[in-house]
Amino acid sequence: MFVVLIAGAVAGFPYLRDRMVETARSTVDRVLPAGWAAYYLEIDDADPRALTDPEAADARLMFANGSLPGKAARLLSAPVFTGSWSPNGERFVATSGARVFLADRDGQAKQLTELRDLQPTGPPLWNGDNELHIGATRPGQQQWLVTLDSRTGQILDQRDIGVGIQPYASSPDGKWILAVDHRAGTGVLVEIATGRRIDAGPRESFASWLADGRILV
Repeated sequence: MFVVLIAGAVAGFPYLRDRMVETARSTVDRVLPAGWAAYYLEIDDADPRALTDPEAADARLMFANGSLPGKAARLLSAPVFTGSWSPNGERFVATSGARVFLADRDGQAKQLTELRDLQPTGPPLWNGDNELHIGATRPGQQQWLVTLDSRTGQILDQRDIGVGIQPYASSPDGKWILAVDHRAGTGVLVEIATGRRIDAGPRESFASWLADGRILV
């Protein structure tokens, strides 16, 4: 009864309520340790773009794990590419070196798979909620488009898409990708199954996919 009365008394004061909840949570964390994992992005303040364009600035993806209140941490190995949330908003993908990580909305992160001798060349892309497209290369060799099962990490497909091609968007039906050809400095449209390539017309560029499968130019 005393606890109920105290809780009711502080409920109308947000500051006291938040302090009370935080104190209770900290006590539980100390008494009942639990496994945890988390990640965060650290922007390099020395990069002049840090204030004007944080997404373009140099950054490091940090990953920590251990038992509450925490005892271990490690920096993911370069290069690091942070991807995006899955279409259903439940999972986030990122790569570190040859490793692919998935995290959920609660910050729990796990290694999905390791691409071994392949190195990602750009952020991974979601093809629906269950597949991932990752542009990867063997140093000095051809460029591959690797398709992964986002639930198991199994490689479903691997196709040569040409050196210097970096995918940046998948079509809604998963049959095409928008990519940048770094050799020509232009955007291209690539059909995954056949490797057929479509270049934008003079003074045009591909921008993004519309929900019905059309492309914005």
